[in-house]
Amino acid sequence: MRITKPTPQRRHIYLSIATISTDPDDIAGAFSSLTGRIVCISMLIDDGRKISELRLVTDRDEGDLLNGFWTAVRLTDRFIGSCVSGFTLPFILQRTWILNIRPVAVIDEFSRSISETDLCEMFHVTARNVFDEEQQKVIEKHWKLGEIAHLSCLCQERTREDYESHCMFLNRPLPVRFVELGVTL
Repeated sequence: MRITKPTPQRRHIYLSIATISTDPDDIAGAFSSLTGRIVCISMLIDDGRKISELRLVTDRDEGDLLNGFWTAVRLTDRFIGSCVSGFTLPFILQRTWILNIRPVAVIDEFSRSISETDLCEMFHVTARNVFDEEQQKVIEKHWKLGEIAHLSCLCQERTREDYESHCMFLNRPLPVRFVELGVTL
């Protein structure tokens, strides 16, 4: 797998989502597109010159959130994140289809994505568990309390951690454009 640097024509999008179960008694339902729904999408978009962040969050209409995602992405974008090809992109695509939303871009999530799991396999290290039930309980708690802004911050923090991990795996220093965001993790 050849990992190129981002350019304005081929942006790197570090992607994270927060999902909840539609059944309050089944926390694991958040991990299935049939029994879960997306409440937050966090993107850190690196075009090689600048980094921008986009957080899409909803307490009502998941369709608006997904339309916002499809408006923000381009056909040439490369998606990077924890389990992005094994969970995040497939979940987004499946929820898009279930809600009968037409994607703006056609994404071949397996040829244009790099997950932390892929990088861990390349470097023979252990990946973090993205299906963490304790972390999911925290997400569900904030959702039930109506703490949407806090939920959004948690999702953004995961996205920033993925960016830092990606730089570390590639033995690249954090670019000035990331440091200029004022990120402290």
